[in-house]
Amino acid sequence: MECGGSGSAAGYTGSMPLYEYVCTSCETRFEKLQTVAQVGQATCPHCNRGTVQLQLSVFASPSGGVRAGGCGCTPSGCGCRGR
Repeated sequence: MECGGSGSAAGYTGSMPLYEYVCTSCETRFEKLQTVAQVGQATCPHCNRGTVQLQLSVFASPSGGVRAGGCGCTPSGCGCRGR
C-alpha cells in the first residue's frame, strides 16, 4: 500500500496493529496482524515453532508537516527553516 493511499495491505483493515517478530530457532523475520491481547502469541511460519521474539518496529506516519511550497520535516532536518 502506498503512503497516504487507500486499500488494504495483506487484508489490513485498520483494526489491528502489525507486529514484527524474529524466530529464535531459525532466525526468520516475519510480521503478523494481531490484537494487543494476542501479542507474543505467534508461531514461526518457516519452522512452526513458537520460540519468537517481538521486535521493536519503526514506522512512518503522515504528521501534517508537509505544507504548500514543499516545506516538510525529515529525519535529517526540517525544510521549513529560513522561510
